[in-house]
Amino acid sequence: MTTNLLQTEVSALLDGLQAAVTVADENYRIIYMNHRSVELFAKWGGAKLIGSDLLACHSPSSQEKIRRTYTRLSLIHISEPTR
Repeated sequence: MTTNLLQTEVSALLDGLQAAVTVADENYRIIYMNHRSVELFAKWGGAKLIGSDLLACHSPSSQEKIRRTYTRLSLIHISEPTR
């Protein structure tokens, strides 16, 4: 499966959720928001938040929690499934 097809399928799945999903990269830049997230954060720019700093809209204590979560997740090794 190509990367673009996988991204399209994942986006379609996440857009169908009733939950708000916002994804940021390893540099805390927002790279994806599903439709619910765009609606929820419309007051703060909605889809215009894509490309912005995730940490900028959080308090210092929340920023620290996000950094700790990123650190923990970076230690998890996900291997490709064997066939």
